[in-house]
Amino acid sequence: MVVGPLLYLYILFTGFTSRLNIIGKENDDYFRNNRCIIAFWHCHLVYFLFHYRKVGNIHVMISPSADGEIVAEISRLFGYIPVRGSAHENPRSSLLAMARKIRAGGSSCIVADGSRGPARKSQMGSVYLAKMTSAPIIPLAFDADRKIRLGNWDKTIIPLPFSKIEVMVGKPISVAPDADQKELEEKNLELENELNRLTELTEKASVK
Repeated sequence: MVVGPLLYLYILFTGFTSRLNIIGKENDDYFRNNRCIIAFWHCHLVYFLFHYRKVGNIHVMISPSADGEIVAEISRLFGYIPVRGSAHENPRSSLLAMARKIRAGGSSCIVADGSRGPARKSQMGSVYLAKMTSAPIIPLAFDADRKIRLGNWDKTIIPLPFSKIEVMVGKPISVAPDADQKELEEKNLELENELNRLTELTEKASVK
């Protein structure tokens, strides 16, 4: 398949030619040195595949759809380990597979609003995984001053080469192993609110 490698080369070129500003670098460093669950909106996936390419041992949950196969191929090229599944197909087995990887010392990457949306509404996968593994969730957002915004359901952001890229990394969100359903829903709302807050901040910062 030619599409995956071409997109990989495009993302690589864009990342290397862009200027990066990280707000919350201490949280970014924390993720790079600890097992964590990184969570962001689906529209931000393209850049974050580049951003964490050197960390290693990151397992990415990717939809088993045809489009997901392209993302899985790009993820492998960047050094990630795809785990195929979603909230709509084999959610339990996918989370169990991710949990095993985290307990073995790895980290995971989850698109918080899933592969089908609705956009910017957090699904429960991240908090369930945090409860199962005691690994904290690190919320992320990014924006670029030069970009293409697709017309799909999540308005995917594709940064252009030679952009100024703003990345915001929130504080870790912990979920207790004995958290009940009400507490899990509260944590999920906390994650959703934080992701939307970071997204709004990056959008404002990128136009300055």
